Amino acid sequence: MTDSTPPTSHWHSFRIFAELTAIPVHDSSRFQTTDGMDNPDCTNGVRAFMALKALERFQEVCDMVEEIDTAASDLICDLLHLVHSRNLDLQFVLENGINSFLCEVSHIDQT
Repeated sequence: MTDSTPPTSHWHSFRIFAELTAIPVHDSSRFQTTDGMDNPDCTNGVRAFMALKALERFQEVCDMVEEIDTAASDLICDLLHLVHSRNLDLQFVLENGINSFLCEVSHIDQT
């Protein structure tokens, strides 16, 4: 029997998962840059719309019809497979993505 517990000791970044429970309600008009590319038209609502379009395309390619949460989880998993297959830094991708999200949805400084 194998242990299916995730290896949280390997990545200290899992501490930020707790921060996800404290984020405010979605604000579709909020704009916060995390990369210095100031485009106030790229609000959280626009970001969510772009993600939905990417997710719809992913489901077409995979020939799947799933709820958004299931399809998003599958896409995240497949993106991590891509990063891993290219021998890129999984920890960087996860930390940067989650930190950017937290900065864009709340008033948390990205560090």
